[in-house]
Amino acid sequence: MEKIGAADLVAVIANKTGMTKTAVNEVLHEAADFIAAYVREGRAVNFPGLGKFSPSDRVARTCLSPMGKGVHHIPARRVLTFRASAGNRDL
Repeated sequence: MEKIGAADLVAVIANKTGMTKTAVNEVLHEAADFIAAYVREGRAVNFPGLGKFSPSDRVARTCLSPMGKGVHHIPARRVLTFRASAGNRDL
């Protein structure tokens, strides 16, 4: 599978929309900031045709060190989860 970088994504969107790369980059950063702010507040963001970004709480747990050096405590935390929309599942 071929990966696409942020600069490639910006270039493709700029070419398709006629916007400047700077403007596209600004829009993508604002979208990422918007998503991050909502998820930090515990709310989900749904983009029809793309997917849903939502917070998920992970419980605290203990695990064994892979190097055999005892038990480690992993604290509870909130993480960002993404679920692709049903229209994209056949990719």
